[in-house]
Amino acid sequence: MKNKILLITRWQKLFKEEVISLGLNNADIYAPEDEEWILEHIVDADIIFWNPLIVQEYINKAKNLKWMQSSFAWIDAMVQEWLQTDYTLTNVKDVYGAIMSEYVLGYILVKEKEILWNIENQKNKNWAPKAYPSLTNKTIWIMGTGSIWSHIAKMTQAFWMKTLWYGSSDVSKECFDVMYTQETIQEFLSQCDYVVSVLPNTDATKWIINKDVFSQMKPSGIFMSLWRWANLIEEDLIEAIKTKEIAGAVLDVFQIEPLPKDSELWSLENVFITPHISGYDEDNESILKIFSENYKRFISWQDLIHKIDFNKGY
Repeated sequence: MKNKILLITRWQKLFKEEVISLGLNNADIYAPEDEEWILEHIVDADIIFWNPLIVQEYINKAKNLKWMQSSFAWIDAMVQEWLQTDYTLTNVKDVYGAIMSEYVLGYILVKEKEILWNIENQKNKNWAPKAYPSLTNKTIWIMGTGSIWSHIAKMTQAFWMKTLWYGSSDVSKECFDVMYTQETIQEFLSQCDYVVSVLPNTDATKWIINKDVFSQMKPSGIFMSLWRWANLIEEDLIEAIKTKEIAGAVLDVFQIEPLPKDSELWSLENVFITPHISGYDEDNESILKIFSENYKRFISWQDLIHKIDFNKGY
């Protein structure tokens, strides 16, 4: 009997073609085009592949489910207490580091080289030469763990930025120029030109970025939030920018998405907003490779890679 694989994505036709191209053995692949079709096929699906934000709505109806492969590293949507957990959940790793590093570096260059100011001068035919700071003189703290965090550190090091680490010394030392384990957080934060959050959502990190953090940053500092919304108290960030405790922010994740049109964040000076796209890559090759490897393991009764512990949430 063939394994029934159900794709639940925002781009069904495209991903069905890509999954078919993997040449999976003993598999029937379905990509429902509407909710009625999803409800019809999810009941007896053995495997679900793709977007946890969409799958969450239907997962309790998947009575035959044995394994779900998330297309995201983020699986918070699937570890809620009201959702079934009697199946194996896997995610992807080492997929988003490169593209999210490019996002971070891109906005640092926009800020430091005043690219938008130069574009405006070009529109106005205004010849206004000026000198800009070198990234060599800038310091960055990446708050997080895992491959994304280390990718960003290595990318910014390649542009001669100073990378700092604060906390346990049990980290990859080649990612950091200076490691602090005993200095106070005030002394540490006051050195940082950029503070970048790629923290996971856990009880330990919830609302960890708040008014206390912003009050200890330098007034010229920039805060970036790329990975999880539950680490940041948005109201404290808004107040810090309005009172010029910090110089600005680059924000890709929010407490409510899409970001409401009446949010103050839209109109704050020196705030860049993107619609949760810092990890979007038009090439799905890495994700498909992980799914293909896990499918081979699944049909061979081997342990799957990147398994999630429902109790821990990661």
